[in-house]
Amino acid sequence: MERYFITGSTGLIGNALAGLLVSLHKPLHLLVRSPSKLTITATEGVHIFQGDITDYNTVEKAMKGCTHVFHLAACATQFDQDPGVFDRVNVDGTRNVLQAAFVNQIEKVVYTSTAGLFPVTSPLEDANEESEMPSHFMTDYIRTKFLAESLVNGYSEKGLSITKVYPTRVYGPGSLRESNSVTRILKFYSEGKWPFIPGDGKTFGNYVFLEDVVRGILKAMQSGKPGDGYILGGENVTFDELFRNIKMASNKNHILVHVPYPVLWFGSTIIKGIAMISGKPPLITPGWIRRYLEHRRLSSDKAIRELGYSITPLSDGLTKTMTWLNQL
Repeated sequence: MERYFITGSTGLIGNALAGLLVSLHKPLHLLVRSPSKLTITATEGVHIFQGDITDYNTVEKAMKGCTHVFHLAACATQFDQDPGVFDRVNVDGTRNVLQAAFVNQIEKVVYTSTAGLFPVTSPLEDANEESEMPSHFMTDYIRTKFLAESLVNGYSEKGLSITKVYPTRVYGPGSLRESNSVTRILKFYSEGKWPFIPGDGKTFGNYVFLEDVVRGILKAMQSGKPGDGYILGGENVTFDELFRNIKMASNKNHILVHVPYPVLWFGSTIIKGIAMISGKPPLITPGWIRRYLEHRRLSSDKAIRELGYSITPLSDGLTKTMTWLNQL
């Protein structure tokens, strides 16, 4: 009988995945640091274990009796006063999950990485799974996800069946924390609290509806090739196109102003400095400003072809998200 172990079930994607599996009546083991943050209760077939992926014994104990593993837990913030937390969670924590899966002879692992590992593109070309990953990254999050990628590949070579997935910029109904930044922007814009478009508005990014990612992760578990990886993305659009769709979804026409990169960079530097003093997470950091003003077009053709992955049009996804926001 299939039994699924999930890390990161209080996060944006992990919570939605756990909810989908519960609706499909799949037995689950959920490892969480704060059970109070779960939206899923310990019902029949759902077992909740309090703990942290940085503790191997806790991970191994919670995984016992499971046949499949979804590893989504990560430190995905832009900034932390303790930069070592990125290595402890994203690298050491991943090592613990993989080792426990290896010891418990897990049938299949799906590891959720990030499309941020793929290279900068031109405005005319898409990166894909064959694109060479750079070795230098501007944020601790991306740097440590790259290191975790090496661990995943190493355990795959040892015989552990692992499929990797790479979500792009996720949005949709769910937690309004930092990981759901596009939904937060949609909310702020609809309230008249978001006045600007980054740069000249011509920079491409890839935006994916949360529901698509969750179903893509499940399809990766069902039919993803061991040792292989799949980009789970949506549409490639410029900032101007993104905000045009945000305007339509919100049915509002607030004034938006293009803000040049030097102004954004200077402002983010000040915000980061304040964060280092106050301990409160900054809204944005210089590293993320630079990343978001580089073209990052991505192709999900492989996932569509091999997994049966499908993409919700950006206009439809934002409209569904706005409907959800209006109900809060």
